[in-house]
Amino acid sequence: GEHLYVDSVVFDVRMKYIDGRVLYLSRELSSVTHKMRILWLGEHVDSIPASAFRYGSYGSPFEVIHFPKSMKYIGAYAFAECKKLETINIEALANLHYIGSSPFSNTNVFIDSYHVPREMKTFYLSSFNYNANAHIFIGKNIKNIDHEGSIAFKGELIYHLESETPPPYKLSWSKLVIIPNYSLDAYLNDTYWKDLNLKEQNPIEQIKLQFKKLNLEKEETKRLSFTCTPHDADDTRVTWSSSNNEVVKVSNAGDVTAIKPGKAFVYAVSVVDSK
Repeated sequence: GEHLYVDSVVFDVRMKYIDGRVLYLSRELSSVTHKMRILWLGEHVDSIPASAFRYGSYGSPFEVIHFPKSMKYIGAYAFAECKKLETINIEALANLHYIGSSPFSNTNVFIDSYHVPREMKTFYLSSFNYNANAHIFIGKNIKNIDHEGSIAFKGELIYHLESETPPPYKLSWSKLVIIPNYSLDAYLNDTYWKDLNLKEQNPIEQIKLQFKKLNLEKEETKRLSFTCTPHDADDTRVTWSSSNNEVVKVSNAGDVTAIKPGKAFVYAVSVVDSK
């Protein structure tokens, strides 16, 4: 009813799929759904049908969606128009067999990189919205890149291809296409691919932090620096995180601040390759 306010919803049951009909009977009963900020999908949920949580002009409450690693299928426009949505754990979508066009259209979800799962044969470029210089890794198994649907960019994309020979599909909004070593001649001999900005791969192999151990006084801050091998790798951006934010916090620039006595690990992880 009008006075029932729910902050978070957790689904952790053995369902084949899940969609918005489990939350309300009709769109007239929107007073409850407007209060839900977090949608948490448990480890047994594997499918989200097309347009499952798509919302109209009155908007959607969801700000955060947590996907399980069991996720195999996300239909077209599944979360479209969830205009408050800005956080998903994209690393959990590494095992998808299918993701349709525009599931996050008109949301604030923008990604820095995505490894297209090997189980896919067709990848809809509109599956995500992209930050500038976002990296898309495409394996040899991908037979088609589909450009259908609504898509948002904050800049051009960088593609990483595994195929030593020019694949049959075309790319869009490409700033750079990184191809396997010793394959440049094959791409330059292709009518379409020769006109793109091509570069043979030079991936990041290792990140080494300036310190292995830091002792800090409470509220003391120190900036961590790092070096990469090779130093001229294609992309050396990292994201920072702490294993315990109540003990140590770390900023996006690598500034480490001690909060209270204890121990914590600080991680620098490649934006391009989370391994």
